[in-house]
Amino acid sequence: MNDAVGRFCENVHGKLETLQGRLESLRLNIGATYHFLHEKVGEMRKASEVRQLRMAEARALLDVWIQQTGVAAKNSTERETGMHDAQYLSSRARIAEACAEAALMLAEASIDDGEWMILEAIAARRDAEALTSS
Repeated sequence: MNDAVGRFCENVHGKLETLQGRLESLRLNIGATYHFLHEKVGEMRKASEVRQLRMAEARALLDVWIQQTGVAAKNSTERETGMHDAQYLSSRARIAEACAEAALMLAEASIDDGEWMILEAIAARRDAEALTSS
């Protein structure tokens, strides 16, 4: 059991490091050249379109999980824990892990979309400034 928790925590840690790297990349891209900026915006727009279905599925999974984890679920967990129902608790852990994965995927997608919007805003501002300075 500790191995499963350790693997899960390592997986989450790795994903959080990836997200941190993405944020650092965004910081570096802010001063990008005109051509690179427009190229990156186009790539990000395409990537966003591709992941829309996965994001919708992840949101739906999280919505269902949130609805199911109300007061009744807490009472059920306390009862099942007292009865030592390992199958129920294992299933509950798998569902919670899947929801954590979905939440991390949504966080990554949100960072991607944030980066896209920031670069889009910079590109639009640079375009406007280039037009007014000509």
